[in-house]
Amino acid sequence: MRAGPGGNFRPTKLRRREECAASRTFGLLLATDKRGNEHAPARRMGVQEVIWDCRIWWPGLEGMTRYSACYTSKGKLRRNVDPSTAHRNHVHVGLNHDGSAMRTSFWRDD
Repeated sequence: MRAGPGGNFRPTKLRRREECAASRTFGLLLATDKRGNEHAPARRMGVQEVIWDCRIWWPGLEGMTRYSACYTSKGKLRRNVDPSTAHRNHVHVGLNHDGSAMRTSFWRDD
């Protein structure tokens, strides 16, 4: 990823691959199972939030929404947000206590 004029980021080949991988991951985590349960894999794993590229998801949201660290109180994208803070250089997946302790249905051989 390279900064362009005004601190805007231009996609690079690597960046496009990362975006595709992140999109596939979100699709898998937020999928509906055979019984019609929305976000079933995320719920079974104990995912409490996913943050990527100034967007966030948590249980109860239908899809990704703006990540507040990247936006002003008036909803404008902040300039020069640190890539780590904006989660532009990694995907953040936060698990609840049971998920991080591998005590959810995802980790069991039911």
